[in-house]
Amino acid sequence: MTEEKGAHEAVKVAREAGQPLKIAAKMREPREHAYFKERIEPLLGGDVEYVGEARVSEAMDLPAGARALLNPIQWPEPFGLVMIEAPACGTLVVALRSGAAPEIVEDGATAGRLRPAERHDSGHSPRGA
Repeated sequence: MTEEKGAHEAVKVAREAGQPLKIAAKMREPREHAYFKERIEPLLGGDVEYVGEARVSEAMDLPAGARALLNPIQWPEPFGLVMIEAPACGTLVVALRSGAAPEIVEDGATAGRLRPAERHDSGHSPRGA
């Protein structure tokens, strides 16, 4: 649960698309708690819920029950396991063209990738995601 993981962007995109959002993320470090309190907690309620850190036994249940996985990561992550797990459950991945995303997900098949210019701050959002 850090700025670089982009949960705040996921909230904006989900709300623009008119979709509920469940946020699952680790929050153990002081930096993670600070980001959550300052950027995410004020956005919670109604259609947005923080469900905590997914245990191994739950790791596939969350993406399996979702319409899509929003992964607006803000850094060039070298490997994104969740972007592999979601399509394995039949769940679409919506991610930025950053880090490993272009190598892991296939545009139009397992994912809908957004170019950085298409992030929320440009006014674009995936409809129906």
